[in-house]
Amino acid sequence: MSGAELSEPLRRFVERYIPTVDHVAVLLAAREQPATVHSPSALAQHGRLDRSTTDQVVTSLIASQLLAREGQGVRYAPPADVRSMVDELALVYRTMPVTLIRAIYARVTRGT
Repeated sequence: MSGAELSEPLRRFVERYIPTVDHVAVLLAAREQPATVHSPSALAQHGRLDRSTTDQVVTSLIASQLLAREGQGVRYAPPADVRSMVDELALVYRTMPVTLIRAIYARVTRGT
């Protein structure tokens, strides 16, 4: 991965699972404490998102099997083969946030 680009596997992951920066915020908030069942309110507060947006993002991440519903909350639960992509997503978000945001917006402008 060059300093200005995402790896090809991460780019494909973003195109498939990450339609907004809000998805990154919620997914990575859940990833910080993978054994915890997170309330949507806590995820909203952590990501500084409104509850409606958080509910939509959580629903999307559950449909993508990145989060799992557990009672009234959700927990971090991507399949084992996807966890490395989420780890890479977290690294890129920390080290190259503008590059990641551009990739997300490029995804949106392509209509995927």
